[in-house]
Amino acid sequence: MCAIVLLLSLAAIFSGLTLGLMALDKNGLQIVIEAGEEAHATEQEKANAQNARKIQRVRRDGHLLLATLLFGNVAVNSVLAIIMADMTSGTLGFLLTTFLLVVFGELIPQALCSRHALYIGAKSLPIVWFFIYLMYIITKPIALTLDWMLGHEIGTIFNKREMLEIYVKHNMLDADETDIMKGAMHYKKKTVASVMTPIENVYTLPGSTKLTQATIRDIYHQ
Repeated sequence: MCAIVLLLSLAAIFSGLTLGLMALDKNGLQIVIEAGEEAHATEQEKANAQNARKIQRVRRDGHLLLATLLFGNVAVNSVLAIIMADMTSGTLGFLLTTFLLVVFGELIPQALCSRHALYIGAKSLPIVWFFIYLMYIITKPIALTLDWMLGHEIGTIFNKREMLEIYVKHNMLDADETDIMKGAMHYKKKTVASVMTPIENVYTLPGSTKLTQATIRDIYHQ
């Protein structure tokens, strides 16, 4: 029974961290760190930056981390299936093993890590480093092969339109700030013809006109 609990715990750790840590790409971690280092950063932002700084080191070699977590998860699930097969048999053993792995080894840990990836990831780093060193001989060649085939991870990069949509979706800007940002992002593509007022629509006055109250009213009503 103790072995089953231990294996389920390891399965939960591997599964949850596969989702949680791999979702934290290099660019995202660096943004969190820099946001927490600003003078007006909140306590939560500072705590997130501290956790991100811890995770950044292990996240630098993404393929090695991925190979370690996946190998660990598969190995633990395989051992658990063998133990459960010895304790039970037939349909009951299949259903029980599937239920335990899906609920306690996949569903719950992934739901938790998807919401608290920084905190759980930072607290789980000693376990992660232990298994990285333990499986290094197997996982490092695989990681190097992935680096050669796919190239090194560059992280998520957003274009201008995507960045603007992120700000709008999360209500980070008010209406005026949104208009200013849209104008700045589209400035490169703007031409004089698209913003000018045609001369026939321009209200003009002779150079000798005096700026009286009546003249100001005329200008205002135009």
